[in-house]
Amino acid sequence: MKKRSGLILYLLTALFWAMTLRAEKFPDFTAVDLAGKTVTQAVFKENKVTMINVWGTFCGPCINEMPHLGEISREYAGKGFGIVGIVVDVLNNNGTFDQGTVRKARQIVDKTKASYVHVLPSGEMLGYLSNVQYIPDTVFVDSEGNILGEHLIGSKSKAAWKTIIDKILADN
Repeated sequence: MKKRSGLILYLLTALFWAMTLRAEKFPDFTAVDLAGKTVTQAVFKENKVTMINVWGTFCGPCINEMPHLGEISREYAGKGFGIVGIVVDVLNNNGTFDQGTVRKARQIVDKTKASYVHVLPSGEMLGYLSNVQYIPDTVFVDSEGNILGEHLIGSKSKAAWKTIIDKILADN
């Protein structure tokens, strides 16, 4: 019985920690976008719902869905919906940005016409991003940065994203 109760306690503790790893609110941040402009969490206030899409320049599925996300961004403009991309692979080990990777990210954005805001990770985001295990990783937030629903892992078709977005907009 002692072994069993120890195992149960261990599993409950692991479950508790797993549940707390995912934030309920996106962290407040001050970052720069690919054009060098300052972006803060106030970007969320511009829309009822914002999609945060975490991607990398090395990620084929990320890049493949970006033209669709660009189209969605333009189609939903003025409808209370926006997209923010976070380019995760631009940081050097010393905390500076790898300018070659930043240039590559700009080229990808231009080529895919994914003209929504793409930010470079700031220190305030690192705790949140450390829990991202696979990319693309997408989450939706309300105008206050509160996370709506679960993280969505992997790329999706334009039709699949529109179905998800329409449901989130209808529910919020």
